Amino acid sequence: MSIFTTAQHNTLKQAIQTLEKGVVGELVVVVAKSSDNYRFIPTLWAALAALALPGLYLLGQWLFSGGWSDELTEESKMSQVYFAQVALFFGLLLLFHWSPVQRVIVPSYVQRQRASRFAQEQFLVQQLHHTTDRCGAIVFISLLEHHVEIMVDKGLSDHVDNTYWQGVISRMSPLLQRGDVAGACEVAIDAVSETMHIHCPRDSNSPKDNELPDHVIEL
Repeated sequence: MSIFTTAQHNTLKQAIQTLEKGVVGELVVVVAKSSDNYRFIPTLWAALAALALPGLYLLGQWLFSGGWSDELTEESKMSQVYFAQVALFFGLLLLFHWSPVQRVIVPSYVQRQRASRFAQEQFLVQQLHHTTDRCGAIVFISLLEHHVEIMVDKGLSDHVDNTYWQGVISRMSPLLQRGDVAGACEVAIDAVSETMHIHCPRDSNSPKDNELPDHVIEL
């Protein structure tokens, strides 16, 4: 399912095209549903819970039966424990891979690291480090991790301090919390436009080629 409606896609594309008409820089907006599938951590938690089940069962027998039950040695009883263990593992595996639960059980620092790494990868994948006058910029939003990054190449970073971009992200955050991803993108596009028109203006000698795609990239 698309993150944006067709109308939102068209509006954002037009905003990017309008920005780039007056500057030599290139802006790419990337919105990802998540920055990683996080298969390892949910699987690990499900496995640990399943492995703990026989021990918890034995402890329960000891606490509530006044000692170890002789029935535990019976094959039928151990088969029940085994099948319960398998069912618990696969049940938790499905539950822990559900996005709302996944976001809770995956440590926040891991989410930040994966999202930041993915943003850096996208900066390179989208060829923003090869743009004219090194004025490329990427707005990266990862929805699962609630992570936003704005990265710019040397043509902008030499003039614009990172605190400016942090302020832009602060303005985007309330919109993202309300689910208005398109509105957050518009805030970012306006901010990039303002800085590019100051530091990367187009003149009569500037190349007119559109180097990178103007539409919002959904991942």
